[in-house]
Amino acid sequence: MKLLKAIAKFPLFVAIIISGLGLTAYGYFSGKYNISVTMDHPILAAVLTADYVATDGDADRATATDAPVATDGDSAAGSTTGNDGAASGDGTKDADSNTGSTGDNADNNGNGAGDNTDGSGGIQTGPDYNNGVKIVQTDEVLQSGKADNVKAPIPTKYQSIAARASRSPDSYNDVNKIALTTAYPYIDVDESYFDDAVFIGDSRVEGLELYSGLKNTTFYAVQGLTIFGLMGHEYAKVGDSTVSLREALSRKQFKKIYIMVGVNELGTWTDTFTDAYKEAIDEIRELQPGAVIFIQGIMYVSDDYSKAHDIVNNDNIIDKNNHIAALANGVDIFYLDMNLAITDDSGYLDPDLTWDGVHLQAQYYSLWVDFLKSHGLDSYMFE
Repeated sequence: MKLLKAIAKFPLFVAIIISGLGLTAYGYFSGKYNISVTMDHPILAAVLTADYVATDGDADRATATDAPVATDGDSAAGSTTGNDGAASGDGTKDADSNTGSTGDNADNNGNGAGDNTDGSGGIQTGPDYNNGVKIVQTDEVLQSGKADNVKAPIPTKYQSIAARASRSPDSYNDVNKIALTTAYPYIDVDESYFDDAVFIGDSRVEGLELYSGLKNTTFYAVQGLTIFGLMGHEYAKVGDSTVSLREALSRKQFKKIYIMVGVNELGTWTDTFTDAYKEAIDEIRELQPGAVIFIQGIMYVSDDYSKAHDIVNNDNIIDKNNHIAALANGVDIFYLDMNLAITDDSGYLDPDLTWDGVHLQAQYYSLWVDFLKSHGLDSYMFE
């Protein structure tokens, strides 16, 4: 009786509640919401954070996600927006920002943008192609060479691709090139090479910590980490304490520092992201003067995921990778594009390797490790 009186007293409120529950139930059971419903991530959270499968006209609302790390046997699609450790940038493009690609490291391989098409205007695919670009192997790139046991700057090289327009001009530029791994004569190494290394990053690096098998390596990683919270947020576990990266790096010196962040910042204008990345690199250099820093390119997403999102897509990732790759110098900062180890013939994250289109399945982190093992530096680089 009291319930009926309450309904009669507030009919509009009750109608809103009932319609909201009905629409939510429809969205879930129809597959509109792209989630795994758990106690930590209820259906209401998906509604409030727009955690849905993008459709035509809706993809521009998609935001970068950083889902929990998959465990053995995980196959459920969907991801949750991580905010542990995420600090927001302004996420917008300054009115006077340069909308073009970085000019200081223009494409220098002589290939035209149309060189990678199949003759009918389509993008070529195959084992030697990445997002339509023919990948030149390191030993080919080294024709201009680097003298043995001499530290000399190595400029970042790019390869041209057919120009593609940005689907989110407030987040990233049009793309017409892809940054290549720093052209150094790398050596094969074993796991002990990483004993004096630290890996820093978001949930993708958390997965590497769990499944890499690198038992003596230090990891400072947390779900949702962004470049804006990299130095100041407290996520680095040192002994029994959890401290900021700034504090952790002031306590212990490393020889190798590997960084991968960026998937959570895809909604941020590329120049803003790059400026923050450079500031972080500069501070890390002050704290770790003897270390070699490895900028790891942001890992791609799968073809389906990329096509469904105007922000979280490979072109946005390529644009941001192109800019952070320009920070490498081939002396004490290197750029490593590990995507060649985990992409399919079309240059997207291989759908067979991922459980949500964004993160690797547990058993495939070994591919990432194998790539790193094939990209070691000679000992003189750490002297």
